[in-house]
Amino acid sequence: MVILPPPGVIVRTSPRLRHFSPRRWLTATLVAVLVAPLAVGVAAPASAASSVSISGQVFDSDGTTAGSVWVAAWRPGARTFIDRVQADAAGRFTIPGLTAGWKYYLSAETSVSSKEGRSFGYFTGDPSDPETGYQARGRIFVTKSAGLSGLTLQREARTSISGAFRNADGSPQADAEVYVYARVDYATAPDGYGGLAPSYQTRTAADGSYTVRGLETAGSEVRGHIVALFRGLNGYPAFIGKDPADGIVPADRARVFGRTTAPIDAGTVTLPVTTLPADQFILGRRLTASCCEAPIGEILQVSGGTLSAFSYAGGKLQPGVPIRSGLGDEQIHAPGNWGKYDYFWSNPDYQAREPRSDLVTVDPNGDLIMYEGDGYGYLRPPTKVGSGWRNHQVVLSADVSGDNRPDLLSVDGNGVLRLHRGSSSGALLGPSSKVSSGWKGHTLYAAGWLDKDAEADLVSVDADGVLWASFGRGDGTFKNRQRVSAGWGKYTIAAGEDIDGVGYADIVAREDSTGRLYLYSGLGNGSFKTRKLIATGW
Repeated sequence: MVILPPPGVIVRTSPRLRHFSPRRWLTATLVAVLVAPLAVGVAAPASAASSVSISGQVFDSDGTTAGSVWVAAWRPGARTFIDRVQADAAGRFTIPGLTAGWKYYLSAETSVSSKEGRSFGYFTGDPSDPETGYQARGRIFVTKSAGLSGLTLQREARTSISGAFRNADGSPQADAEVYVYARVDYATAPDGYGGLAPSYQTRTAADGSYTVRGLETAGSEVRGHIVALFRGLNGYPAFIGKDPADGIVPADRARVFGRTTAPIDAGTVTLPVTTLPADQFILGRRLTASCCEAPIGEILQVSGGTLSAFSYAGGKLQPGVPIRSGLGDEQIHAPGNWGKYDYFWSNPDYQAREPRSDLVTVDPNGDLIMYEGDGYGYLRPPTKVGSGWRNHQVVLSADVSGDNRPDLLSVDGNGVLRLHRGSSSGALLGPSSKVSSGWKGHTLYAAGWLDKDAEADLVSVDADGVLWASFGRGDGTFKNRQRVSAGWGKYTIAAGEDIDGVGYADIVAREDSTGRLYLYSGLGNGSFKTRKLIATGW
């Protein structure tokens, strides 16, 4: 075996070694191999910076010492601190092992409790805003050759928010996930941040109550705080409204609790609850879906005036999530992008142009009502967008006319089917156009994509309980009806969307005599698989 020197190590022999000796060569080589790396490892450039420390004392906003607070040193742009130490009872601290001539941010943190948040901020050196949650707004400390000592760091006043969540049936909303966000002025927040600043998380107690402490109260970018509750709709939160009676609302309608050092009482918010049996239900595009997500639908159900969403996942119908109460007298219709504005939940100042699903209803007066959705399962207050629909059968559909907007179909008392083109602004583009006649005695349902041509279709059930399919042409007209099967008179059905994720529109049917709910999965050719029981008690 030939032993070679490590790369970069030059082995020189003595001038007196004129005659080659294997033993001497081997000895010299081994010495070079073993000693040279040690020399390289311990050598240090003459210009290396020395190790220094930063020390000082931390005071609370009232001038008293902030004992036992954790103080950390951060390099600019770093996501983790270099080192962190706990101040003594008098607020004194020393952070060793730093490098002379380098820049650092300093932060302070107090863990209030594992459930009630924490008090955290980078020191700014600004008496009017002593701490900030944004590193870029912090003061930069440059270490000298002897380090930094004698620093006086001031913490800012903090506040707390307390409240409770109750269910409409009187039971507490226990062990629910609650977040409190700082509502930030988007215009003055640092680049890359949205309208909601870092949050504080907790869970409600057994009685539905919660308290979050350590909330920031100063800073030109902080408007106040908002409280969010996670309800299980795709992991997105809803917020406490301006009035506790509003329940939970989208981000742009959240109540902002103004900056104050006094404890904040957020009040008790009552939440709707899902109940059965269903007074009505529809099958449509998810209220939690955006235009770029897979078009998997959900079941929307109204019972006792409360609207709830049921998703189908893992081959099972998931528990319902209540969304809104007060819909007892309105006939609901499948969601579509009928509204004008859409919002990103974490930045209410930002109006996205991404289509989101809205809910449309018809009230007992025949008025067409729209509830704009935020794309995260929550609805804004109702807006009247039309009237005169009392004596019409109304079907809200995906795009039928080919203009990439959802449309409305109606059948009058004479069985005439008419198309009302949607405008994606809540209104209808008039006048309507006649599609066909001969629909008297048929109950119509938007069917989604029954086949593979990606055009919106219709299904209907006639007075004899026969199910028919009408395939759309994409220009506002339909091909002749095709008989699918008989025996549907005993069911209340919902159609219009794919909920099992296969890619073709399905039908959900309730057997009215038993309350059993069945899924008929679409096959992509206008027919359906054998029914599957997915729920009871409907």
